[in-house]
Amino acid sequence: REEIDRLIQEIELVVAQSRRHSMPLLEPMDKLSPLPGKAASIQANLADVVFIISRSPGMRRDVKLLASHVADFYNELRNFGMDVRLGLMSFARTAQPSGPMRNTPEEFLEALYSLNFSAESGNSLGAVQSALDDFVLRPGAGRHFVLLSDSDAHDDFDSSRSIVNFRI
Repeated sequence: REEIDRLIQEIELVVAQSRRHSMPLLEPMDKLSPLPGKAASIQANLADVVFIISRSPGMRRDVKLLASHVADFYNELRNFGMDVRLGLMSFARTAQPSGPMRNTPEEFLEALYSLNFSAESGNSLGAVQSALDDFVLRPGAGRHFVLLSDSDAHDDFDSSRSIVNFRI
C-alpha cells in the first residue's frame, strides 16, 4: 500500500508540473476509445509494448528504474498468459528504433544499456509517430506505447493525438 501511495504522489507531481509548464499529457491508451472494429481484432493474449525513451542526460535515472523493473513487468504479463514482445525507440533530435521487437527482457535490457544519454531531448510526440511507422507489430496484438521523456511536447497536441489514435 505504501508503494501505491508513493506512486500516486509521484503521478500527481508530474501532472502538477505538466500543468505549470503547459505541457499536455496523453491519456493512458486503455482509457481512449478504440476505433470501430479495432477492439474485435485484438487477440487477448498478444501484447507488443514499445518504450519510447528520450536520450537526454536527465533521463538516466528513469532508465535505470525501467531497467530494474522491466523483467518483473514482462514476467507478470507472462504469468497472466500473455505472449509479450518489447520494443525500444530512443530519440533526441531524431528518433531511431533500437533493433526489432524483442522476445525476452534480457534482449530488451541489452538494447537499453547501449543507449547513449548525451543528446538534447527532441520531439517526443514525433518519436511516437516514428515508433508507429518503424516497428513491425504483430497482427492482432494489443499495441502499447510507453513514452518516457523529460521534455515538453514540440507538436500541436490535438493533431498529434489524432494521428496516434488513428494509427493505433
